[in-house]
Amino acid sequence: MDPILIPILAILTGAFAIGAGTYRKMQQDKLKSGASIPPELLRQLQDLPALKRENKQLKERLENVEYIVTSIDKEILQLHAKKSSSTADELAALRKELEA
Repeated sequence: MDPILIPILAILTGAFAIGAGTYRKMQQDKLKSGASIPPELLRQLQDLPALKRENKQLKERLENVEYIVTSIDKEILQLHAKKSSSTADELAALRKELEA
């Protein structure tokens, strides 16, 4: 390696570190002042609590609907089972007729 290359790399590394620190500080200052936040994003941030409440309400409603759908009476299930077994009997009778 060239002996002059090492000091040049050291100087460039220091300059990069100083530049990166300055850039980070400028970005933090922009963020604190709020100048870089677009108005649409500010409106969305203001709407966020209302949207969270609405989301919670919708989840509760969905839980209620799921409960209603999954809590079918045993009688209805038994009627469905009888109906499907009678259909199977009818199919068996038709199969016997066709075989004969």
